[in-house]
Amino acid sequence: KKYSAELTIRGERGKTSSKKVTIDLSDGNSTDPEDVNITLDGKFEDWLEVPASMLATSNLASHVEDLVALKEVKLCGNDDYVFFYLKAVNDNEKFMSIQFYIDKNNDAESGFLGWYWSGIGSEFLLEGSKAEDLAPTVFEYDDEKGNGGTEWGAWTEKHAPSAKAIEISEFVVGEGDTVEVEGRILRSYLPELGRTIKVGVALVATNWSASGLLPSKLEDGSLNSPLTVKLP
Repeated sequence: KKYSAELTIRGERGKTSSKKVTIDLSDGNSTDPEDVNITLDGKFEDWLEVPASMLATSNLASHVEDLVALKEVKLCGNDDYVFFYLKAVNDNEKFMSIQFYIDKNNDAESGFLGWYWSGIGSEFLLEGSKAEDLAPTVFEYDDEKGNGGTEWGAWTEKHAPSAKAIEISEFVVGEGDTVEVEGRILRSYLPELGRTIKVGVALVATNWSASGLLPSKLEDGSLNSPLTVKLP
């Protein structure tokens, strides 16, 4: 928490001098939803204010040679939104769409197991086109049809892209032929999110193959863990 304090000194002749200061008593571990809020202005400065305990981040690993189109991901959230920051190649063929795989309850025993990360059972998949400002189709996984989380066809469309489950800033061209964007996923489209969720992010090329993946696979080629995101 932040507090304002004012110190006033009175001299022998009655003159006073005052000074106001702000005292920050936060230890960086607060889960107060007021501590996390990202303005979608494309400046990205407020990501520096997110408490470390509430920020999940992943960068492209140096050993990766194939799925390299997605460079960096940051995630955090409050009571209303899951916020994200992305840095990717500025190439519309390699960055056609993005996929957010979300494990709502930090439980790999339910949801889609997939082939990108270990220890994640995704109940939700958000797939949005770059050309449509990432407005996603929201899919929910049907465990009864999922054959233990292995059947891709068990995804059921819950919301069409017109529902605007994602809002974003403008895309900002950065250094090294990259593009950056920040956005927020409306939690109302993702019912029953727990206080700890897992998220994996994949970039999709125009041929519908994966072109980027975060977190990256491990150096020996095995699957990495997804990002763990703490929510209030």
